[in-house]
Amino acid sequence: MEEPESRMHCMSIHTCYVDEMRRGVKQIELRKYDPGIEPGEWVAIYETMPTGSIGAAFQAGDTFVSDPGRFWFDYWQVLGIEEEPYFNYFRGRSLAYGILIEEFVEFEPFTLGKLREGYNFTAPQGVVRVKPKLRETLEGEIFI
Repeated sequence: MEEPESRMHCMSIHTCYVDEMRRGVKQIELRKYDPGIEPGEWVAIYETMPTGSIGAAFQAGDTFVSDPGRFWFDYWQVLGIEEEPYFNYFRGRSLAYGILIEEFVEFEPFTLGKLREGYNFTAPQGVVRVKPKLRETLEGEIFI
């Protein structure tokens, strides 16, 4: 039986939070909705402007879900965000989702210009599947 095609996702994350991942402080990526990412799948990180590039990715672990207050109480030490911006982010939401970052890797960044030109890339507003051509390129960087 043929193996299923690997899935890779992409999400936009502000550089300040990617920096917290680099430092090992941010071990859970937060979302307001179920990201639909399975444990073991890879997530390419598009660093928002002014950085505007993909130069890192993480392998997802489990996705946790809870009400925002309980989520903060349980995980605040590994979220890489201060309390006030955290609760502002989840204001009006009944659930908080967090993707465990199992492995974080960096590589030579692909600028937004290069991504647009070579891969018809558009910065994601949410979590999106990476198109096959870009996925193959990124997998080459991740699995060197």
